[in-house]
Amino acid sequence: MPKTSLYHKLVNASALMFGKLPGEERILWALSQTIPEEDLRIYFLIPFGSTIPLEKLARKAARLGYDRLRLEETLERLYQQAFVMRHHTPQGVAYESCPLSMTAEQQVRMRKGSELGKAYADYWLSLAEVAAYQLPTRTPYFRILPVERTIQPAEKVRIEINHPIPDPRQVLPLDVVSQMVRQQKLIGVAECYCRLSRQMQGAPCSKPHETCFVFNQFAQSLIDLGIARPLSLEEALEILEACEKEGLVHNIDNFQGEIRGLCNCCACCCPGMKATAAGKKNIEAVSRYRVVFEAHKCAADHACVEMCPVRAVRVGEDGLPQVDHALCLGCGLCVSVCPQGALHLELRQKAPAVPPSAKALQNSLMREALVGFVWKKISGR
Repeated sequence: MPKTSLYHKLVNASALMFGKLPGEERILWALSQTIPEEDLRIYFLIPFGSTIPLEKLARKAARLGYDRLRLEETLERLYQQAFVMRHHTPQGVAYESCPLSMTAEQQVRMRKGSELGKAYADYWLSLAEVAAYQLPTRTPYFRILPVERTIQPAEKVRIEINHPIPDPRQVLPLDVVSQMVRQQKLIGVAECYCRLSRQMQGAPCSKPHETCFVFNQFAQSLIDLGIARPLSLEEALEILEACEKEGLVHNIDNFQGEIRGLCNCCACCCPGMKATAAGKKNIEAVSRYRVVFEAHKCAADHACVEMCPVRAVRVGEDGLPQVDHALCLGCGLCVSVCPQGALHLELRQKAPAVPPSAKALQNSLMREALVGFVWKKISGR
């Protein structure tokens, strides 16, 4: 395959964000088996990180010699293979290009059990596990939400003159998983692509698979493609509760406002959790809370130690749990299983900032990636 192919251009665009990965020829083969190279000419007309109305895209495509019928046939192929997402807006149909990482996720789901699906699974796990340690970006892509019932509700208190005012940041809507889900117009659920990828590599996980939530326009696209199924609010809340009981960690898009996805992650399959436990700060942000241990309440049954997904809670020399705050995700799972209430969550002194919108997050990541790319060129690393 010539190194000037559009398949190479797509892989190189991903490398700008995540760094160069091993096994590049295999993902190039997978792409060539999935979509005609010519179709990527239309893919690259769509601005990265934003949507474009069909009418505007048609005008751009016309300059490449595409008439309306040919354009719509190409877009349909790209849509069916999850290279683009299609949105229905008040102004009409619009399209959004998917980064290669997102396309790989959907291909893993669509092609499970096939050699092509395994090629995408290998790419996804390589992307997630290798890129996690070489990302040129600093802003986390995702953030962890605590188990909802472990967040202490803000108490109503009477403020006396000259008395300090309680911290108003204690519990915010952006911390409460059920409240965030309730705000979404459409809820869908799909298989966890991390656990599915591991399964396709011969390392199955015993945790539930149907745990990846998608919302609104993104949910509609995946439902239309048969990748996700729609949920009622009651079904969604039941799955969330079951995930907590299974020891899965809520992991959500790292921005405020309308969210696109919510994962429920295990430590054995989720590369982001592995990287965070290893000290990397640029994949996912810990929650705004940390665990506090009160030894006088502890019965030393070690349920918290068994539940912690990243071994941040361990048994000390005195037989009591010890919390490693450098590893603690602030997920609240240990708090949820302590019958004595010896553990609770409190707001971190330096709670991670959450970007105000998806666009703000994307802009930060792009700036940081470009700076990292230039630095590599200058330094020769």
